[in-house]
Amino acid sequence: MSAQRNDGGPAFPVPLNPGQPWQGMAPCDGMTLRDYFIAHAPAEPQRWFKPKQPQQPVREQFESYASYQRAFDAWLDDCNKQLYVEWPAAWADEMLKAREGGAA
Repeated sequence: MSAQRNDGGPAFPVPLNPGQPWQGMAPCDGMTLRDYFIAHAPAEPQRWFKPKQPQQPVREQFESYASYQRAFDAWLDDCNKQLYVEWPAAWADEMLKAREGGAA
């Protein structure tokens, strides 16, 4: 069983009674605070962020330099995609940690 990810609770909670904290609010289907942070992450990843990268091709595994160059270019494209795919979620997780007082 995997550990449940902290989603920060509802992004736009609805109070059950006036003046209640969000923990006492009605559960609502929809956007979590983590979803909200993902949607509002800065466009460019910060320097601290390190995505999980695919294995770089090794020149010796290819018959020609041209086939290696094609594989390397494809690998570089995958690395760049991974950078921008993983970034918003990493930003959201750091924002949630900061809210709890455990900033990186």
